[in-house]
Order: sequence, then C-alpha cells, then structure tokens
Amino acid sequence: MTPKLYCHQLARRKMAGALSKTLQRRNHRIAKTFARIEHVFARLAQMGGKALRSIDLARATLRLNWKVAAYNLLRLAYLKEAKITTF
Repeated sequence: MTPKLYCHQLARRKMAGALSKTLQRRNHRIAKTFARIEHVFARLAQMGGKALRSIDLARATLRLNWKVAAYNLLRLAYLKEAKITTF
C-alpha cells in the first residue's frame, strides 16, 4: 500500500525520467517571465508596498502610479549607468 501524498509533496517528487528539450525550453520561458514580474513586485514592496491609507480611489490610484513611476525612473537610471540599451 502506497502512502497518501498531498499536493505539495507531489509537486516536489522527481519525475521518472529527465525532461525533454521541449519541456525544458517551456519551463525556462515561463520562469524568465515569472522572475521578471516577481522582481518588480519585490521592489515595490521595498518602496513601501501596495498598501495605502487613503479614502478616495482616485488618490489611491495616483499614489500607486507615483510609486510605479518612481520604480521606472530608478530602473531607467540603472540601465543608463550600466550602459544597457533597450529595444
């Protein structure tokens, strides 16, 4: 009789064989996207997070837009300093 495995245990189990090249490319593509998005949200969390104390939805939206604009300026400054060209 095999022991009952929970979802988090199933996710950590190794597959019987190695991944095919197609699955490796797919996983790599998905991981790159997730990593880029996670870095943005981590930086916003360092800048005070997404929690706001304001009553009006327009003010809350404005404050979040300011945080995102500040993030974009910091990112632009980093890219210019590192001499990384975009597009």
